[in-house]
Amino acid sequence: PPEPIPAEPLVVDSGRNHVSLSWLKPPPSDAAPVIAYKVEAWLVGKDGGARWTELGVTPINSFDAFNLQQRCEYHFRVTPRNRYGWGPSVQTSHPVLVGVPVQMPEFTKILPGQLKALSDREITLECIVKGHPKPDVIWYKDGLELESGDRMSCRSLGSVCKLTIVSVRDFDSGRYTCEATNRAGRVSTFARLLVVSDPKIFEADNELKRNIETDLSLVGEMQPQFTMRLRDRRVQVTFPVRLTCQCVGFPLPEVVWFRNGKEVEQNDRYTIWNDNNFYTLEISRTTLDDGGRYTATARNNLGSVSCHCNLVVDKGIRAYISPDFYCGLDPLYVFREGSEIRLSAQVEAYPSVGVTWHRDGAKLRPSRRILATLDHNGFVELVIADATPFDAGIYTCVASNAVGQAESCCRVTIEPSSVDHSDKPTIPRVTEGDLPYSKEPMFITKPRSSEAYEGDTVIIHCEVIGDPKPDVFWLRDFLKVSSSQSISPSI
Repeated sequence: PPEPIPAEPLVVDSGRNHVSLSWLKPPPSDAAPVIAYKVEAWLVGKDGGARWTELGVTPINSFDAFNLQQRCEYHFRVTPRNRYGWGPSVQTSHPVLVGVPVQMPEFTKILPGQLKALSDREITLECIVKGHPKPDVIWYKDGLELESGDRMSCRSLGSVCKLTIVSVRDFDSGRYTCEATNRAGRVSTFARLLVVSDPKIFEADNELKRNIETDLSLVGEMQPQFTMRLRDRRVQVTFPVRLTCQCVGFPLPEVVWFRNGKEVEQNDRYTIWNDNNFYTLEISRTTLDDGGRYTATARNNLGSVSCHCNLVVDKGIRAYISPDFYCGLDPLYVFREGSEIRLSAQVEAYPSVGVTWHRDGAKLRPSRRILATLDHNGFVELVIADATPFDAGIYTCVASNAVGQAESCCRVTIEPSSVDHSDKPTIPRVTEGDLPYSKEPMFITKPRSSEAYEGDTVIIHCEVIGDPKPDVFWLRDFLKVSSSQSISPSI
């Protein structure tokens, strides 16, 4: 019999007396293919309802349940079947209320796009969200979920969501996201926090914000600058979408919108307006052709500045494709010690996937030796330079998107090198218990190139040895960098 479906059924649409259910297909296995799904309902809290009632059988992984009682709660369960019989059932974890209007979460007060905090002070990020049922709120920092602790507190008071950090430190700098989710959908708002130690910088930033909130003419002439940039969006076809940014400047800048380099003009579907330095482009009824790269360009007589975002318009979750390896990893790879390890596969999915690599269950992170790539055609590749015996093991490539995930595994074996390298000079490496030594200055870890957005904290790291201890100087464009820019050499 087949394996159970990977997750509980999901309500993707609802009405006065009906709901539309969708679920993931069972993962690939040695079992025969699934030929049908049985859908059943349990009426909660009604006399005679303490039993499962079959609603129907469907050959696809979705089902529309009609003639349900309005303002009543139901549980639903789905059972897969193949030619050998019925498999295990999976049901909804929470009852589904039928006939009550569902409102997608919406932030009525968003987080500021960028802000600064003074080191050792307390800071609170606050936003307001509405929706029905009441959305579940989760806070993230740089993509990792946050939990309340000694220094950090995440709390929701009614519709107000707050994140408080006590005695902020430099490592608290980063991108903070508040995500609100209910069964109707998911929305998020973010703020990029920069921790500064100079009170003058902090006060100057606050003074600029106060001037922006009052009268820019008091500040004097200022070229345009974005205080909140556009962010990437995804929307289901026929649904509306708004692209919003905040821009300040004096004289007041003129903002022009572009799609794929072509200027956007107002019509019955496209509306452009400005409200207190917030510039918005709204598309009332999206079509598949509305997807693309959107640009907002702000100009005044002192200059111009632009910001960009990508809009994806698709057919919704029913058109999504769970990841599947079109060409997986080979079962066994054999490499020579000191050679380059190269593992490649191809994955199909919609929307695009996120890929992670694991060795013996431990997640691999990019470094000077390890490079992981994914292109728009679904080709994934892992490259490890200068293979050592420690690189042998079981490698797993995990591809995931909004509707599921898939894995492909292989074994990597490292054979000893048959070439004698005893006559070749060696470069000392930093290993535990075996520190390198050199009289003349030598880089053990060289600075790496990096990219960053304005307002980010950038750390350029290197390791140097030498006897006696060498002096380290940093240059930018061949000019010495002053110590006021938080330079801390690691030797």
